[in-house]
Amino acid sequence: MTKLTLISSAIFSVLCSQSALAATVTGKVMDDKNQPIKNASIHVHGKNQSVKSNDLGEFAIEIDANSQLHISKDNYVDSRIAVSESSNNLSVSLKPTSVETVVVYASALHKNSLEMISPVSVLSGDELRNKSKPTLGETLKGLPGVNASYFGPVSSSPIIRGLDGPRVKITQNGLDASDASRIGPDHATSSDSLAAEQIEVLRGPSTLLYGSGAIGGVVNVVDNRIPTDNIDELTGAAEYSHDTVSNSNTVAAKLETGNEGFNFHFDGTKRSGDDYQTPTFTIADDDGDVETENSVENTFIDSETLNFGTSYVGDHLTIGFSYGSIDTDYGIPGHEHHHDHEGETEEEHAEHEDEAAEEPVYAHLEQDRWQGLVSYALHNNWIETINLRVGYTDYSHSEIEDGEIGTTFKNKTTEARLNVEHKFADWHGMMGYHYSDSDYDAIGEEAFTPASVTTTNALYLLEEREFGDVTVELGARVEDYKIESQITAHEHNHDEVEIDHSDEETIGYNESFTNLSASAGAIW
Repeated sequence: MTKLTLISSAIFSVLCSQSALAATVTGKVMDDKNQPIKNASIHVHGKNQSVKSNDLGEFAIEIDANSQLHISKDNYVDSRIAVSESSNNLSVSLKPTSVETVVVYASALHKNSLEMISPVSVLSGDELRNKSKPTLGETLKGLPGVNASYFGPVSSSPIIRGLDGPRVKITQNGLDASDASRIGPDHATSSDSLAAEQIEVLRGPSTLLYGSGAIGGVVNVVDNRIPTDNIDELTGAAEYSHDTVSNSNTVAAKLETGNEGFNFHFDGTKRSGDDYQTPTFTIADDDGDVETENSVENTFIDSETLNFGTSYVGDHLTIGFSYGSIDTDYGIPGHEHHHDHEGETEEEHAEHEDEAAEEPVYAHLEQDRWQGLVSYALHNNWIETINLRVGYTDYSHSEIEDGEIGTTFKNKTTEARLNVEHKFADWHGMMGYHYSDSDYDAIGEEAFTPASVTTTNALYLLEEREFGDVTVELGARVEDYKIESQITAHEHNHDEVEIDHSDEETIGYNESFTNLSASAGAIW
């Protein structure tokens, strides 16, 4: 028998083991005063089945293997219990809490905000809607330990524990946002808070799942572009807002529907605004002339986003795909280029000054993003769920000067993340593989960083175990990091009209690093 036949037989045996006859588990959900809890959600961990408790707190749910039930209810602490096909007449007690609990998707182990060992902040629901701003930094500013960089009201990135740029990683559904916001403060992030279901800010050891360089923290924007729960009816939402300070109008809409396991999602936003108005103030130019202003010049924005996705959600298998596009123009306040005017006549100098004053610099941002998801729940004695997320992003940021492109930043990223959730003895955890390939290029006057290709291959492990009321969490990540760059340099005489490229020299840079990180934590 060939190796291929053996592998096929093993896979077939595993799949067939999932098709055993389902068993019904019954139980009752009570509070700390032994009163029934109505409409509590009972969900089979890693699968699509979920039911609600009735007026008496009773429930019945089908399982086809040893599983874990996740019981949750607003204003109560979540509970998780292990069940088998013979489990029956379960009694589940939920403790009340005044702290809102939400599941943190970036935690990888389906923990809620109270169970997280590492510090986490979550914006969701009405709180997210009320705090939603045009930029991600402004939306999150004010959370504990979070501030924002500020390059006008149209470009703002999160600062966590005083760190920003490449020390704060921004992800969308666990995959890198893959924009150029870490290159400079005037580069806007590509993540839109209007379409988000929730935004999570992680700090500490849990960031190791997403890279060893994010020592400040990770901001994960969660949306439902690839539905992971079945949608049984047509639902939608629309929002309109007007800002008198910038005379801006924002329109957002979302539409979801599904039938027999097939689900569809659509969302889009349109935002346009003028320069921000301010109290009247005076400024003096280099010649001593005084001007009166009542707005911050070049703070306009004109943005459109469009996203759609589809998925199939079965008892064991979830598979989905999504596409999103961004097209944004926004002003860059205070952005001007200082050229060397030495040796120029007064007429030439005046001409350059007039050209600089004709049109302020603004940015044009475009992004196309594809994402895919495949998840399979086995629920055997060791492996619970296998989850694969893949993404491809084509990003471009151009700075327009006097109607022409001055500098363009491009970033094409391919990323894949494979997670295997498992149980071993009393330990519950996740092991995974992370691949990322980023092709970055900058062309133009402000191309201060050379083109480069960065490839990352990483293995990571996260394990937890309960010892009574204490939960211990251990994590580790080994990461192979490689960067390649080709720089072309040439020598020429400034007195010549044409540049002689015969002396061009291409210098290749190749660096590789292996990073090893570990973490440990406990919660009581």
